Amino acid sequence: MAQPIMVISFDDTERAILGSDGKGRSDAAGELSKSISKMIKEVFTDARALAGTYPNEQGLADMQTRLDNIRAIVKLVPSADGAQDLNDAVNSISEVIESARRALQTMN
Repeated sequence: MAQPIMVISFDDTERAILGSDGKGRSDAAGELSKSISKMIKEVFTDARALAGTYPNEQGLADMQTRLDNIRAIVKLVPSADGAQDLNDAVNSISEVIESARRALQTMN
């Protein structure tokens, strides 16, 4: 069995990054959380607005991309509270979007 010959060491810059201000990391995480929450709210608002409209292919593709982004975020934290519910909602909206895209294709 191979034996390690050296332990990784960090230089001063790397040590400073690793030991940097916890509040700064917390603030950055809070801002990221706000951005993700805003993105989720917008995509659900846009999905509700689809009812009774004639969406175009590009608009549906853009919405699907945003849903895929949310799905990717949920995959990063699958055990988080509400993650499964959010994923289920995203899947439901994706089905509606896919149905709308198929309808557009048959109209063209």
